Amino acid sequence: MEGGVLEALGRLMRGPVTLYVYPWKSETGEIVTAETFLAPAALRHLYAHLLENHRVEPIRDTTPADLSILPRDVLARLQEGDPTWEDLVPQEVARVIKAGRLFGFREPALMQSGT
Repeated sequence: MEGGVLEALGRLMRGPVTLYVYPWKSETGEIVTAETFLAPAALRHLYAHLLENHRVEPIRDTTPADLSILPRDVLARLQEGDPTWEDLVPQEVARVIKAGRLFGFREPALMQSGT
């Protein structure tokens, strides 16, 4: 965003917006969650405020295998029209993305027959 962190926070606090944070593996292999994430020093109080006021919510129902799925890979497949992206997200998430045409989703073009 043009206004950087301040603009993003203004938008977050203005409306009924919640950020759902999926756990990830750090470079050291440690699992990081919304609750264990260490924000930069200058933003720690702000992040704690967002977490405490449920503007940031951890996603808890995950398995270690899920952590090998990278959001950028899912997004790339989705935007390329590769239907395998749906196998990498919960069914409800896929339904919402498709219904709202989110993240650049487009219906795949129907295969043209030679007749």
